[in-house]
Amino acid sequence: MKSSVVLAGLAFLAGIFFSPIPRLSAQVPSGVDPQLMGQSGDGPVVVIGFANGSSIIATAERGLSGVVGLQAHQTVSLQLSFPANFAGQPIVAESLDGGILRANQPAATVNSDGSVNLTFEGGALPGLNRVALHAGGNISVLRFWVIDPRNSTTHPPLLSSTR
Repeated sequence: MKSSVVLAGLAFLAGIFFSPIPRLSAQVPSGVDPQLMGQSGDGPVVVIGFANGSSIIATAERGLSGVVGLQAHQTVSLQLSFPANFAGQPIVAESLDGGILRANQPAATVNSDGSVNLTFEGGALPGLNRVALHAGGNISVLRFWVIDPRNSTTHPPLLSSTR
């Protein structure tokens, strides 16, 4: 019995590692100039758009973005703007530990202006939800925190939205 549980676990993990990874469609983000990147030039500027019209501009340079607060199952638009030298590079995105990543097309490359567009829905449970972006030989991670409705003050520092 114990060996069948171990085999089932291994089969589950193999399914995760070898399942197709969603890829992204590309569109031009409004209001972000891909040439105005930070110092490292190794990751995207991300405009995170909320249903109420507010947005947050974050950077995932040097690997990690700031943490963005979401409610359970809240959907946000992600408008990515990579440095110009990423143009034409294939991009792969994956939700690492909660949430649902959506794309309009099964495969994409970074547009000639460095832009890519996708949608993310936060997970059901409170805590960290990460989205990994693989492009141009670099990996950037967008970090979201699903707020606990029973204890809305227990979370890491969050980026603030603007209108």
